[in-house]
Amino acid sequence: MPARPLKILLLSSAVALGVSAPAHAAAPSASVVKVVDGNTVKVREGKRTRSVDLLGLEVPACHAVQAQAALEKLLPAKARVRLIKDGTRKGRYLHRGSTFVNAALLRSGAAQGKDLAALKQARKLTSAETEAKAAKRGLWTACAQAQPQPQQAPRPGGQNEQARKDLAGRVFTRITATTFSSTESHLNLCSDGSFIEDVSTYSDFGDPSTNPLPDSDATHQRYQGRWEVVSATYTADSASARVRRINQDGSEGFVDFVATGRGVTVNGFSVSAGMSSTCT
Repeated sequence: MPARPLKILLLSSAVALGVSAPAHAAAPSASVVKVVDGNTVKVREGKRTRSVDLLGLEVPACHAVQAQAALEKLLPAKARVRLIKDGTRKGRYLHRGSTFVNAALLRSGAAQGKDLAALKQARKLTSAETEAKAAKRGLWTACAQAQPQPQQAPRPGGQNEQARKDLAGRVFTRITATTFSSTESHLNLCSDGSFIEDVSTYSDFGDPSTNPLPDSDATHQRYQGRWEVVSATYTADSASARVRRINQDGSEGFVDFVATGRGVTVNGFSVSAGMSSTCT
């Protein structure tokens, strides 16, 4: 009888002794509902719909639209993906088939790295970003061209008008998540001076057997009113603006926008910015 390969002998011995080979836990599988922005995707896991940030990535405002288009190409609706954790971090590594989506976005220059050194996949992600930088792909050319020309600071008194032009027609998206739910806020500042804010909360609760649609466990609210810039400041490398919101019920509030080369914040929270498709 010919000698049996060692690999088979070891496996046979393990079975005979009642010992099973160590199994690697399968990564959770989910289906794509939609791409929210350049580094956030909404997925369906069983009964739950939630938004997931791609770990190790950030998208500067100068490349937000292109980044979202790149992610939509990688992750069309209903695509099956695997979500992989990295310790207790909130973001996830996404894999679609053999494609490591996080690395693919960095390699194409659709996104840039964020806090890579601390991640388990630091080597792969850093290598992908380095490749994009060297080849000047995506944002490494587009954003460099968009920033350098030192903009002349608006004349005193003209900064508010400049800020209004910069904000008008844009949508600012913020995602927040907890263990059992996630919330999306889309604040649209329309050119006619009106605003529309759509807020959707997706919960783990609810009975999808009565309504199996992906958004069956979601609540949606819309707020509308008027907006105006009350103050603005431009420097060589940043811009900020305070906006007054006048709601339909007559109440008022203020929203603070800050834009730098690293991105945009609204009231201190990071957001993605793009052109609004809601304003008419």
